[in-house]
Formats: sequence, C-alpha cells, structure tokens
Amino acid sequence: MFTIPSDAAQKVYAGEGRLDIELKNGETITGYLEQAGGGPKYPLSMDGVVHIYRKHCSGILEADLIERAKDIILNLENEPGVKPLFGICTFQVNYKQQP
Repeated sequence: MFTIPSDAAQKVYAGEGRLDIELKNGETITGYLEQAGGGPKYPLSMDGVVHIYRKHCSGILEADLIERAKDIILNLENEPGVKPLFGICTFQVNYKQQP
C-alpha cells in the first residue's frame, strides 16, 4: 500500500512565489507570497479549486464537458470506471476547436 508522508505538502509547496517588475524609469517593484495559493498556508476551498479548474479548461473544452469532467472527478469513488473522463481529457469526445 502506498502512503503519503505527513510532511509532503510542506515539501511540495515550500518556497516563496516572487515577482519582480522593472519599470521604464528603472524602479523595481517586488511582490511575493511565502507560499503560493493552494498550499498549506493559503489553502483553497473546494469552490476555489473548481473555479480554477473551470478557468483553465475554458477555451479548450465546451462548458458541458468541463462540468461532466468535474462531476466525474469529484465523484470518482462512485464512478464505475474512468473511461468517460479519459475520453474528455484525451479529446476522444467533442471539444472546442481553437480559432
């Protein structure tokens, strides 16, 4: 049986997220977080995870396929198999064509 170490999240999400912007006048603006959003210090709610999922899938998958994949993922333990999810993720079903 595979077990995840209790400190795995701290190791995966270790380090700061940093952004340095140099302006035309030579001034540098720096912003950072000790840890990216979604890590142990800044956890996401399930609604937050779903929002990000929808955001990154829009423009690639049709809205109904985004919702179907989300429903499968959130109900995975009750699904008879993953073939429908793989069909969506590998574009074996209709998907939104890029312009």
